[in-house]
Amino acid sequence: MISVSYFPGYLDFGDPFVVPGSSAAKPSSSESFSEESLSMLTSMGFSQEQAIFAMKQTSGNLERAADWLFSHMSQLDSLMASEQSEVNQQTTDEEGLSGTGKYRIKAFISHIGPSAHAGHYVCHILKDGKWIFFNDRKVALSQKVPRDFAYIYVFESI
Repeated sequence: MISVSYFPGYLDFGDPFVVPGSSAAKPSSSESFSEESLSMLTSMGFSQEQAIFAMKQTSGNLERAADWLFSHMSQLDSLMASEQSEVNQQTTDEEGLSGTGKYRIKAFISHIGPSAHAGHYVCHILKDGKWIFFNDRKVALSQKVPRDFAYIYVFESI
């Protein structure tokens, strides 16, 4: 059992959860960000447009924007282009939910060890049709994917 006092040092519960893609997730385009924040991001090698885009994605949080940029480096141009063209092409049902209602598995987290009190968690992520295994400092192509033993599954809308 993990004590609740364990979490505050490792997780940031300060920001409320916002559903990705919702109007609350991104500040309006008229919102401006501090020049200092944008300068810090551009000094890391990102363009002004990429810095602004990342700040919008993270509700203006500089630390989260930097992390977001590095986590999405290979997709930046396509993400920015798709947001520009994606005014709202998905259909909306009666409840206001958008999307097709179909999902595919993208990743899962499982536990390796003899019990819940011993061992550690690992992650498998589907990338380019192949399962990649993440285990502390080791990253490898997974040969036997243990999908049936996962604790947490991550899906993406298709």
